[in-house]
Amino acid sequence: AFHGKLTSPRSSCLGNRKVKMFRERNGKKVLLGSDRSDAQGKWKIPVGKNLKSGSYYATVAKTKKCKGDKSSVLPVG
Repeated sequence: AFHGKLTSPRSSCLGNRKVKMFRERNGKKVLLGSDRSDAQGKWKIPVGKNLKSGSYYATVAKTKKCKGDKSSVLPVG
């Protein structure tokens, strides 16, 4: 599973945020799954054992009070 932790100076921006995991290849973006962060900002999205080649990353959308962001890209294959 891919996993991570949101960070923010505002504790209210850590919990219950929807995190989406994507794979991008040849300009095509595929949603692999999503999760809601816990109160500490932790999230986990299972994607299976055999990763296809492409660029993997997670995003969290901005809200009225919290910024959105995109993780570092993990290239596979």
